Amino acid sequence: MRIPKALPAACALTLAAALHGGFAEPPVLLHGKVLHRGDGYELLLQSGSLEWTVTPHSDAAPFTIETSLRPVGETFSYRLEIPVERVPGGFTANAAIEANEDPGEVALGQPVVDGHGAEILFADGTEADPVFHYAEADRGKILRLDLLLTHPFEDTSGDGLPDWWTEMHDLDPFDPTTAGADPTGDGIENIRHYQAGTNPNVFFATYAAWAAGHGLSGDDAAPGADPDGDGVKNLIEFLLDTDPNVPDRHLAAERLRGDPADYGGDPALHLAWAQPAVPRWGVEIVVEASDDMSEWVPVRTVQVTEATDIDELIVPEDNGTDQSYFRLAVRKTDP
Repeated sequence: MRIPKALPAACALTLAAALHGGFAEPPVLLHGKVLHRGDGYELLLQSGSLEWTVTPHSDAAPFTIETSLRPVGETFSYRLEIPVERVPGGFTANAAIEANEDPGEVALGQPVVDGHGAEILFADGTEADPVFHYAEADRGKILRLDLLLTHPFEDTSGDGLPDWWTEMHDLDPFDPTTAGADPTGDGIENIRHYQAGTNPNVFFATYAAWAAGHGLSGDDAAPGADPDGDGVKNLIEFLLDTDPNVPDRHLAAERLRGDPADYGGDPALHLAWAQPAVPRWGVEIVVEASDDMSEWVPVRTVQVTEATDIDELIVPEDNGTDQSYFRLAVRKTDP
């Protein structure tokens, strides 16, 4: 059989390339969330660019891998593959992690998202070690690493409202007067909605408007006053949408309930409250606990927003006391 002369040459070139670059192995897969935190908000980013520099071992040159942020499943932001090669003795891998019998140290540089450096976190939110070890036995290694950005949100108009927030609520990110506007006419400007984490397109009942609407004035209009003498202070009547001029303690007991509960043998509280038709502005519900009813410790605070609807078991935090008593308190958070 006659063999074409070109074939041996082609085989030789293929072998030389394999020896120089090593033999391809399954890549190390990095995946996770990309989060942007600021002003009490946390955004999940699923668009943009990601660059990550990898140093395969101490004597190797670092290389950079680029990918795009995109939805990965329902909750993740990126999927990045780090090339791996099994390298015969005497050769050095190029732009890849070496797969050897003995573990080698791989260093991950600071990831860069859209030009901003990000912190590397484990899934539980703690800071991750940017170094991991890899050997042949780690083939198919998958690492969950979340990335955290903390630089200021983009604010084109400079009015204190980030572009993402104004766009989400159908407001104009280019208009510097947007922060001081009040789309619903409830007396609450957009900037206050942003700071409180509430929707500027929802009409809220404010305490001042509620008190005036019920004809309260002077001392009777104070949040801690009880003009109808039913033992329910005005601020609680406001939260529960009851009438401060009519003794209706039974309605208050129905609309905000804290029922004793048992949680694995420990005392707890089942808290139930439903949002009134018009959401309340500037109040929070606080669960307080005590072991002797002389000193009370806050164990759970719920800031009321347009989306608040509570029906859950409140488990006391461990603060070194045998908590046997619970009570509910309402606080005013906006003057």
